[in-house]
Amino acid sequence: MACLKNAHYKSSAQTYNVTAQALTTVATPLSLGSIITDTGISLTPSSAGITVNKSGLYRISADITITSTAAGIINIQAYINGTARPETLGAVTVPAAGNTVIHLETVAYISACCSMNPVITIVGNTTGTAAGSVALLAVNVIKEA
Repeated sequence: MACLKNAHYKSSAQTYNVTAQALTTVATPLSLGSIITDTGISLTPSSAGITVNKSGLYRISADITITSTAAGIINIQAYINGTARPETLGAVTVPAAGNTVIHLETVAYISACCSMNPVITIVGNTTGTAAGSVALLAVNVIKEA
């Protein structure tokens, strides 16, 4: 992929994870899994998160499949540098057993300056009696401007 890390390419990062990740009542960053796309120089994806190297307007989206084992509410949300993006909160009531799909998306100006390179993560947790795991996590970040 080294040839795709070119300043003239649009920056895009895409990750995909199908390894089950148990959710608990503690909001925990999810593993983004394997890197599918990594172009341009503004983003550096890893399983821990997507690092923003250049300031700009970014589109962040994620598709998540939850496999529930107890009914209740499950929260999935995008974070930038450990701070929740409130417009991305997916608080979903899940059934006692089954799959639920969550889509979250936002466009945000992200400032990367000096030695501070923000990291985009996806965080999940359960509330109340809910129990389940993330069965699929697909994350896309594109630098729009």
